Amino acid sequence: GSSIWGLDLLPGEDERYQKISASDDRRRARRFSCPGTVHIVADEKTGDTVYGELGNISEVGIYVRMGAPLPKDSKIRMNVKSPAKKAEFSVKGAVKMSDRNMGMWVEFSEITPENAPRLEGLLKQLAAENPQV
Repeated sequence: GSSIWGLDLLPGEDERYQKISASDDRRRARRFSCPGTVHIVADEKTGDTVYGELGNISEVGIYVRMGAPLPKDSKIRMNVKSPAKKAEFSVKGAVKMSDRNMGMWVEFSEITPENAPRLEGLLKQLAAENPQV
């Protein structure tokens, strides 16, 4: 099967979301500041949406700055846009940490084969612009 960042993606159609098996030590993943917006579908049944500001991003998740972050363990779908980086992708995730009046850390759970290269491309671009010391 195909893989991203050395993690296997389950075989499936483009329409179906696929799981990303994240590493055990999630804090090891390099995080990058990145300007942008995050459009969040908090409830698939009602289509309720909220918006946040992209804080930072890594291969395993994203920090979204917002005044009223969603509760921990919320399952959400996000459309992430960074016009400055000419990047846009959609991904599913779960809220792992919620800071009242500040924002939330969302861990990626599923991404389509169509969206995975878009996320990977953005991370490669950010890594090239921010070399490690």
